Amino acid sequence: MTITFPRDMPSTRFRPGSRLWLERQVTMAPTRGGLVQVAEIGSPLWRVRYETVPMKEETGAAWEAWRDSLRAGARTFRAVHPFRRTALAYPDGYGGLTKHAGGSFTGDAVLQAVAVALDTVTLSGLPTAFVMKPGDLLSFVPAGSKQAMHRVVEGGTASAGVLTVAIEPTIKPGFTLSAAVALGSPWFKAVLDASSFQVDWQYGRKCTVSLDAWQTLA
Repeated sequence: MTITFPRDMPSTRFRPGSRLWLERQVTMAPTRGGLVQVAEIGSPLWRVRYETVPMKEETGAAWEAWRDSLRAGARTFRAVHPFRRTALAYPDGYGGLTKHAGGSFTGDAVLQAVAVALDTVTLSGLPTAFVMKPGDLLSFVPAGSKQAMHRVVEGGTASAGVLTVAIEPTIKPGFTLSAAVALGSPWFKAVLDASSFQVDWQYGRKCTVSLDAWQTLA
């Protein structure tokens, strides 16, 4: 079987110690007048920490094989939120939802518009009154093989299947309108921090796995 990259992660559940956050590259400097100047010196990048629940030996071995296939970070994988695969208003998934224009809604929307400031997007192709809340995630391919993921910071309710939300980080120039936007299992292209990967074997031939990863914009 041919393996394609970025590669999906092995299927398992994660412990509460797992987390996803946005790492901003900034510099801060106080002025003589008492102000604090903040400047962004690089692109914000997603970081993630995964800690699995105890799992059987066979599953742990699959994780070790997955790690080896990434060649210490030379190859990438699809990183997702440790606990959330759908919008907060739909914890049980999108089954049974219908698009405003008709047809089953499976979690894919359309990038209809982007504000000049690149921090607000309008999505279409949604159910009639679809709800997005602060903390929801979305991802799409802005150009080429790149993969972008953004967090909703101000949500709302769709009208006739169209919804405008504020997001972070801002969208990079070069995006294409009408791009497909994933609201189900949004992901970003990630590089494994090989030194962080740890397998802890326990009695009963079970183990837990922990690892850290960075987003890559390549």
